[in-house]
Amino acid sequence: MSESNSQTAPFRAFDIERAKEWLRDAALAARRQVEKAARRILPDAQADRLFGKELPSFALPVPGNRKMSIQYMKRGVEHYNEHRYEKADRYFKRAVTADESHAQAHYYRGLALYKLNQVDAALAEWLRASQVEPDSEAADKARRKLEGIGPKYEKAIEAFRKQMREP
Repeated sequence: MSESNSQTAPFRAFDIERAKEWLRDAALAARRQVEKAARRILPDAQADRLFGKELPSFALPVPGNRKMSIQYMKRGVEHYNEHRYEKADRYFKRAVTADESHAQAHYYRGLALYKLNQVDAALAEWLRASQVEPDSEAADKARRKLEGIGPKYEKAIEAFRKQMREP
């Protein structure tokens, strides 16, 4: 009997971790559904008071979580394509929080910020995208944005670089 218990112990630990992950995902999905329904019928200011602009602590992303970052990024792209740039930026910010090294999330956040006329912040996101995954397609796109827009805002780029060098 002890032999069968030792054989099933790794499976139980795995099942517990899978169950925790499933519960976390289910709670986040349920919260999204409630928030989505409420945001359809409530004004933005009232919905923001109810749900806040950030996720509650139980649903905050774990840094380094690429899967969650991609989920947030997809939601952000949906809002971005519907020209809801503030909401898109919220999701892109969550994506960046979930995985700081996700260049594509930084790139898209830069796009949303640029549409919101926050050029300095957009440039900073594109610069960050080019730094975290320098060989990625998102980094190439970010560099092109910096090259195209950057000369207009050379001072902002230099200020950001200076800020990055300071401890």
